[in-house]
This record gives sequence, C-alpha cells and structure tokens, in this order.
Amino acid sequence: MGVSWTIWPLDDEIRPVLDDMGIDYPDAPSRWPTGAELKATLAAMSGFEIEAADNGPGGPFSATLYRDETHWALLQVSDFAGDHLAVQPCFEKGHEAVIRPFIARLAIACGPLVAIVNGEEFEVILAASPA
Repeated sequence: MGVSWTIWPLDDEIRPVLDDMGIDYPDAPSRWPTGAELKATLAAMSGFEIEAADNGPGGPFSATLYRDETHWALLQVSDFAGDHLAVQPCFEKGHEAVIRPFIARLAIACGPLVAIVNGEEFEVILAASPA
C-alpha cells in the first residue's frame, strides 16, 4: 500500500527506457491528460466513491478513490494547470486493484500510459474498453 505509481505518456522520452528494459509497447499516440480528462475519468469510475479536492489552477489537486473500506488510492497532481491544460498525475499510495482500472480508463482519453511503480517497475497500460 505504500507504493507510489507515476503515470507517464508513451512518448519519445520513455520509449528508449522501455526498449532498454525489453518492454513491448504499441505504436500508438499518447500524451499527458488534461485536467478535464482527469476529472471525467474520476466521474466515470463506476463502483468507486471519489472524494476530490480541487484548489484551482496552480494549486494541488487530489482525489481519493474508494472501491470499498479496505481498497483505496490517493491520486495527486501537485501543480494542477487547469481543466484545459495537461497535468501530470501520480498515485502516492493505494491499492493496485484501484489504481490499475483508473489508469486503464484514463488511457481511453490520452492513449497508452506507462505506470512506473516505486520508480523501479515499468508497465505499459492500454486503454480499457469504455463501459
């Protein structure tokens, strides 16, 4: 649960790292999500309770996602650029069973994303099927 997950687009900066690690990835466009896409993804997480704190552009944004009493995750954006600009989300801690579905749903909006777990493990997460 004390695991941090960094979310990164499948871009020219991360592809060489994945190549060096022998991790396969699709040849698909990918980008950082906008603040609006991040919020829309949170709203689309059926079966989850969401508690969000939006301090506006330039401030921090956070949301806690609860699947049940024992499965939750804390999403953070330290410098929220606003709804129409790109943001760099990460999970400071939480359960994989909550984090993974969120990243897969976010990938619907912005393409495949790379999950970097504790700065050591890299995994490409593809878009979930829209529900």
